[in-house]
Amino acid sequence: MLRRHRYSDKPPRDEFLLTERGEDFRTVLVALFEFGNKHFKDERTRMAIVDRQTEARAVPVLADAVSGRILDTKTHRFAHHTQRGSARDQALATRYQNLLPDLKAQDLA
Repeated sequence: MLRRHRYSDKPPRDEFLLTERGEDFRTVLVALFEFGNKHFKDERTRMAIVDRQTEARAVPVLADAVSGRILDTKTHRFAHHTQRGSARDQALATRYQNLLPDLKAQDLA
């Protein structure tokens, strides 16, 4: 997730930069950050994500990069998206059905 990059030889100094995997994980971190701000409010000053140009507070959402539509339970569902029918596929569908019982079995099989 991180790679070491030497930016000075004298004295030797390194910085850690995000790899492609780390950049992709940024979405997860932003979601956790916003979850914490929403559900663990207190009187102290909180950090916020802001627009670099306007300094306006941003409200992160998860959206489909193709359609631009916000992903939520009203418009999207979990679905098994690989070749169907194997025992492994059925076991995975059963596991998700047990974890997320509000989903319909056909969405997972």
